[in-house]
Amino acid sequence: MTAAALLDSLETLADAPGGIDHLRELVLHLAVRGRLVTQAPANEPASVLVDRIGASGAVEPCRVLKPIESAGLPEIPATWQWVRLREIVNLNVGKTPSTKNSQYWADEGGIPWVSIGDMEHYGFVTSTAKHISPKAQEEVFRTDPVPHDTLLMSFKLTIGKVARLDCDAFHNEAIVSVLPGEGEMKEYLFRLLPVFAALGKTKAAIKGNTLNKTSLANIPVAVPPLEEQHRIVARVDELMALLDRLEAAKEARDATRAQLRDAALAALQDANGAEEVKTAWSRIADHMHDLFTDPADIPPLRQSILRLATRGRLVAQDPLDEPPQIDLKAAKKLKREGLWSPSWVVDAPTQWARCPMACLGTWGSGGTPKKGNHDYYDGDIPWLKIADLNDGLVQHAETHITKRGLEDSSARMIPTGAVLLAMYGSIGKSGIAGIECCSNQAIAHCVPDDRAISASYLFRLIVSLREELLAQGKGGAQQNISQTVIKHLEVAVPPLQEQRRIVARVDELMALLDRLEASLSDLRATREAFATSAVRALPEHGVEAPAEGAITVG
Repeated sequence: MTAAALLDSLETLADAPGGIDHLRELVLHLAVRGRLVTQAPANEPASVLVDRIGASGAVEPCRVLKPIESAGLPEIPATWQWVRLREIVNLNVGKTPSTKNSQYWADEGGIPWVSIGDMEHYGFVTSTAKHISPKAQEEVFRTDPVPHDTLLMSFKLTIGKVARLDCDAFHNEAIVSVLPGEGEMKEYLFRLLPVFAALGKTKAAIKGNTLNKTSLANIPVAVPPLEEQHRIVARVDELMALLDRLEAAKEARDATRAQLRDAALAALQDANGAEEVKTAWSRIADHMHDLFTDPADIPPLRQSILRLATRGRLVAQDPLDEPPQIDLKAAKKLKREGLWSPSWVVDAPTQWARCPMACLGTWGSGGTPKKGNHDYYDGDIPWLKIADLNDGLVQHAETHITKRGLEDSSARMIPTGAVLLAMYGSIGKSGIAGIECCSNQAIAHCVPDDRAISASYLFRLIVSLREELLAQGKGGAQQNISQTVIKHLEVAVPPLQEQRRIVARVDELMALLDRLEASLSDLRATREAFATSAVRALPEHGVEAPAEGAITVG
C-alpha cells in the first residue's frame, strides 16, 4: 500500500481502535521523511539554508556537537540535510526558584512560570498554575521573561511535548525555549520537533529518557528547503484538521450508538414479564451488531440479563412449582433495623419467597496465617485471595497453606460448590468453589441450603446484586462490606424448578454473548494490528509521496 492509498483510506482506518492516533503519527512520520509533499527541484537546497544560518551568527556556537551520522536515521530526499538541533536553533533551559523562599513566588498578579503541566501539546500556554515575583526574576533568572509566541519543548520525563507561549513567561528546568536561527523555520519545528526528539533517543543518536543539555543539542533534525517546509506545514495542518473532523464524527457516531444501546438496555430492564422481555430482547438481537460494536459494550448487557433473571422477568412462572423451603431460624438472630433490600424485591413474583441472605445457607469467612512463618505456607491447601476470584468456577489458588497454617488461623475449609464473595476492595467479585479450599478474611463464602437455593442460582443472584452491594461499601480508598451487611440483605427466591429454568436460560444467553464478545475482540485486534502495521511499515520503506490536493477535505 502506498502512502497515497493509505491516506485515501483515512476514514476507514480512523474507525480502528486507536486509529486516529496512529494516523496522526503516520502524518508526522511521512512529513519528516519527505513523503508527504513532492519535492521541487527549483527550491534552494537545505544545505544553503543551513550554511546561511551558520554564517549569520544568529545561532551561538556549541562545543558539544557530534558529527551527524545518517546510518540508522530515516532516509530523506537529496535536497534535505540532517543536522544537529543546536546547529539551527538556540536553546535556553529554564529554572525553578527555591520553593522554600516565599518571596520568590507570587499570586496571579506575578510573572507566569511554566511547568510541563501548563503545556497543552501543540497548543498555546495561556495561563500557568504558578507565578514568580520580580525578586525571583532579578535574583534567579536575571533576564527578561521569554517572549510571547516562543516555542517551548519539554525534555525531561515527558520528552518532546511542545507548546507556544501566549504571554511573556519564565519556565522550569524541564523545559527549553527553542529559538530558530531562521525565524521562518518555527512553524516546521513546532509541528515536527516531537518526532525528532523521539529520534534523539534511538541508538543511532542519543540514549535515555531524560535528555541533558548535550543530548538535547545533538537531537538529529531533518531540514528541508525552506519553501518545502512551508508546504509541509500546510499539508500537515490540512491532514490534522481532517483527522480532527474524522475524530469528531466518530465520537458523534459512538455517542449516538451509546444512546441507542442504553435505551435498548433500559427497555430490556424495564420489561414486565417474560413476553415483554422477549420483545425487548428481539429488538436487541435484531440490531446486535449495530448496538454492540466493542467488547466493552457486552458487560452491561450481561448484567441486564442477570438482573432480569433474578427479578422474575426472564422466564415464565409455573403455578405448579413448589415454593423453596426457607429455614427462617437464621433470621431470628438478625437485627430488624439492619435489614435492607433492593427496591425490586417488592415487585418480584408473588410465589417467590422473601428472606434475608442469612437464611439461604451457612455463611463464613476466612483468615490469614501469620506472614513470615514458613511452617504455614507452601502446603497443599489452596488459600484464596480476591485476585483468585474470577466471577466463575474457581479452580486455582495462587497461594497454598499447610494444615498447621489452617489450624493456627481463623481460615476454615470451604467445600466444593460453595459460593464466594469479595468483601474488601473489589466488592461483589465472586465465584463458585470448584475445589476444596480456604480463603483469607476478605472473602465471604456461603454453603447453600439446597432445599432453598442452588449454588448456581445463588452465584448468579450475587453477581446481579453487585451494584447494590457496592453501594453499601464503607471506608476510604478501599471500601468494604461485612458479613453482617450481606446476611441482612433481603432478597426474593424463586422455586427450585424455576431456578433451574432461569440458570439454563441465562447460560444460553451468556454463551451467545461469549461468542459475540470473542468476535468483537478478534475484530478489534485485527483492525488495531492493521492500523498499527500500516502506519509503522510505511516510514520504514520507500513510498511515493501522495499528490498534494489528493485528499478530499470536506
